Amino acid sequence: MNTFKIKQWTALFFLSLFLTPIMSSASEGDFGHRIFMLQKKQAVKGSTFAQYKLGTFYEFGISVKPDSNEAKIWYEKAAEKNNKPAANRLTYLEIKKLGYNKSKHLAWVNKIINETQQSNVHSMIILGQLYHRGLAVNQDLEKAIKLLRKASSRGHTEVDNEIAEINKILQKDNPSPEPAITAEAIVEDVQEPVIEQPKKETVKAKPPKPEAALKKQKKKKKAKKTNKKSEEERRRRYEKAMRKQYREELILQSQQEWSEDEEEEEESEEQEEAAN
Repeated sequence: MNTFKIKQWTALFFLSLFLTPIMSSASEGDFGHRIFMLQKKQAVKGSTFAQYKLGTFYEFGISVKPDSNEAKIWYEKAAEKNNKPAANRLTYLEIKKLGYNKSKHLAWVNKIINETQQSNVHSMIILGQLYHRGLAVNQDLEKAIKLLRKASSRGHTEVDNEIAEINKILQKDNPSPEPAITAEAIVEDVQEPVIEQPKKETVKAKPPKPEAALKKQKKKKKAKKTNKKSEEERRRRYEKAMRKQYREELILQSQQEWSEDEEEEEESEEQEEAAN
């Protein structure tokens, strides 16, 4: 086994021992920032995968302000090296900005639909976004949120903000109907005449709350509890995805450094041999 392989396996072993406890103490924001910096470092060095991922960070606004122009720069770099997800995102951004051109984009849209049916998560996200905005297909928010939620459940939490955006639209268009108040539920504030008694205080009884009002209050509490639970679940999934990407990026960074060290050693050996 050569020196490079020995270094690689040794580093991976120690990385697996110490990475989890270190990461468990970090905050969600720390994860995002660290991953963003690792992605950028590797992207600048020429990693195709990192260039694509950095593009998604800029497009979806992960740990950085959303910037479609910056996203396009990194997608283009990755697409030049035949990264298909990056090329597809470039086409989507083009349609989003300039509009759908049937003669130019029809074949591409059909390809995205076919790949989605084959469970390609990258195409799944794009098709969900097309349904969201009614680009190349008829707008269908129900289909959009279904596709994006499926992608999110598979670790692509970058779409969670778009899911929340669609949810707001659906809730606005279809508000929960208010419960009807029946005649029996109406409580009239009628007070019986009270005979004044100097030595005794009369305590006025509070009228009971209408049944409809109680149901409404109970429904609000339940909705609040559900939203809190959903937000907590979303936070856990985001953190899990961030940890996974963080591990992958550390390994990617280590491999890049080892590769560079190996090349330098080989170059030095060649120079020594040439000198001798």
